Amino acid sequence: MRSWTGAAGAIGRAIAMSLSRRGCHLALADVIEEGILETGQMALANGARVSRHRLDVSDHQAVAAFPKAVMAEHAGVDIPVNNAGVAVSGTFDEVSEDNFEWLFEINFWGVVRMTHAFLPRLKASDDGQRAYSASKLRKNNGATSVRSNKTRRPSDRSRDLVH
Repeated sequence: MRSWTGAAGAIGRAIAMSLSRRGCHLALADVIEEGILETGQMALANGARVSRHRLDVSDHQAVAAFPKAVMAEHAGVDIPVNNAGVAVSGTFDEVSEDNFEWLFEINFWGVVRMTHAFLPRLKASDDGQRAYSASKLRKNNGATSVRSNKTRRPSDRSRDLVH
């Protein structure tokens, strides 16, 4: 069995709602278009400016093009949230190698590609928080390289968020 999360529901939607209540503007991304429409409507009700983007983080070209699409609708990016994730269930011998590759393509490489895609804009930002949801890179090695990009605390101004 396969399952996934992004801005369209579950944890991703909860993060988006929490941030929209705090004055963040959102660039919502997910493969489930109906879900990001619904999440977007909820965030609009909180007063957020919202753009919605169908994005498959396993698609190299789509991820590379995504920052340009976000920048066309938002002044900048301050808080990227890499929370797209999938899961497979079953015993080891029931889960195919193709399913493992699918999982790693999204849960690991999706985070790496999205971070690489947005990092130049974060470095150029005078107020980027450089905060990551790096649960998939946690534990020493992976998260250390991500955490090293964090800088000062956010100001009180509204933030643009890629989710």
